[in-house]
Amino acid sequence: MLFAACSSDKDAAEGPDQLPTGVPEGYMALNIKLPTTSQMRAAGDEVFDDGLATEYKVSDCALLLFQGANEASATLINAQAILLPFDETANDADNDNITTSYKATAKVEGYTKTSGNNLYALAMLNYKNVMSINAGVPTIAGTALTIGTSTIADVYGKTTNADLIARGGSKNYFFMTNAVLSTDKGGNVTTAPAAGNIFQLATMDPTKIYDNETDAKNNPAGDIIVERAVAKATLSVSATKAAGLNIASTTWAIDNMEPATYVARNMGGTTPSYIAYASEGYTPTYYRFVGNATTKDVTSLGSAEDSYRTYWCVDPQYDADVTGMKAATSFVATGTANPLYCYENTFDVAHQNYLNTTRAIIKVQLESTADFYAINGTVYDLADAQTYVIDNIVNNTDIINAFKTGLNDGKSWTVNASSFDIAYERNATTGQYEVKTLALSTAVTDEIGDTKTFKATFATDIAATLTAAIATANEEVQILSYKGGVMYYEARFKHSIWDGVEVAPWNTWETTNKPAGGSTTAAYPANTKTAEENYLGRYGMVRNNWYDVNVTAFNKLGDPVDPSGNVKKPTTPDDNLEEYISAKIHVLSWAKRTQSWSF
Repeated sequence: MLFAACSSDKDAAEGPDQLPTGVPEGYMALNIKLPTTSQMRAAGDEVFDDGLATEYKVSDCALLLFQGANEASATLINAQAILLPFDETANDADNDNITTSYKATAKVEGYTKTSGNNLYALAMLNYKNVMSINAGVPTIAGTALTIGTSTIADVYGKTTNADLIARGGSKNYFFMTNAVLSTDKGGNVTTAPAAGNIFQLATMDPTKIYDNETDAKNNPAGDIIVERAVAKATLSVSATKAAGLNIASTTWAIDNMEPATYVARNMGGTTPSYIAYASEGYTPTYYRFVGNATTKDVTSLGSAEDSYRTYWCVDPQYDADVTGMKAATSFVATGTANPLYCYENTFDVAHQNYLNTTRAIIKVQLESTADFYAINGTVYDLADAQTYVIDNIVNNTDIINAFKTGLNDGKSWTVNASSFDIAYERNATTGQYEVKTLALSTAVTDEIGDTKTFKATFATDIAATLTAAIATANEEVQILSYKGGVMYYEARFKHSIWDGVEVAPWNTWETTNKPAGGSTTAAYPANTKTAEENYLGRYGMVRNNWYDVNVTAFNKLGDPVDPSGNVKKPTTPDDNLEEYISAKIHVLSWAKRTQSWSF
């Protein structure tokens, strides 16, 4: 899902102050590096996974060059397409950040080398759905940037709803751009990574601008580490039963997805304070938003300095209740060979709830394809299930009183199942087998009259009571109807998991504040540290991270209807005592996040 890429070279900014003599413009080579997926562990993000070969394809590339005193203030000087083919160097050693490197050559125009005027680069790979270039001016997500004025903030502030994977045939080209990296190490370290030490633009060495392409290729000016702009998810099921019933097959889908994304990773400002967050609930101290495996590649074509991947960002609806979330469109087979992709989805702790969180929907087909019915998680045949509804109606105090009031003097009547005619209907939205109509039986209506058991007005007098009893029965006795032996489960994607270990654990010091299911009570109270420090990033999906979900158990019956596009109890905190799925979630490099759920 999320690929982090890093651009580096502190040394690159420390070269001589002049371009080669007599060269107003020239050629510059650079290494574009495509990362693997990291599998986060309690010890760090040192384990990585390459993913699928199709996830590394490059169809086209563009380079945006900036100049200025620092990354934040540097302004755009030029944009250009870089022609293929690139020189490719495979680097697929296990447990490293980089799988493939490309060497590209760009023409440098408009750069003025003076003291303190640094040269920066932003790469965009497979960019055709996002950006176009006309005479050196890029138009990103429909808005043209301005030479000499636009900064990196004007890039990461642009949103898009474009398909960031060029699909069809053998394509599957992912849109990629610079990753955000930190020169400080995170994880289990003694000093918190500083927000001021993250960077997104790659620093280029202007002394390595040459008047010919050959010299440029032999002396790259710097490295750019890129990341895929989407998150990746896979799901597997090791459970063989669901609530004790044999499973025939499982499929899955991603639901409640963000409808738009920032073009480049947006950290929420140049110095996001969350970079230094470490939960007091996890020991030893662990700075969860920066990795501790260097992106430096020992076989690098360039001279990349040590830098570390970052693992959070803001999305366009970060601090608000989301609108326009996208529902699942289709179900696919389980297993790592069947990934699904979506825009990143992040939120602050105040919005860490069902409404805002992307989820996996798991469709379970039982071995028996017969319809069945359940009340409170227990399977019944239809006749037995209906008995519970009838008992609820027969014992309804308002109905009993209405019958007593309706009797003629000296008459009596025992209210039982034979007193009513009941019609049922399955609610297609909820799957509930509901009472549709409730009427007096002929045994009762035949006894209405001045000389009979009930008063002449009895049918009219009891009508409102019968209508109210329908609502009461459907609320108090909920029969769920499962068609064809199919049921559904949902698992919300967790983010701050390192090899199955939650480094931002929920309420480890609390014994009384955990909310009941559906409660809007704050699930994430402050303790010694703030709620944001302790709980930010427990849930969510970040670009270039791979969320690998393994469902280990289905402890209860699932939903009888597909919940895609229908978020129930939207204000319920993501951490909810009523969850009934068991799964392990791993995030890989992609940064891979594996997680387990038991239902």
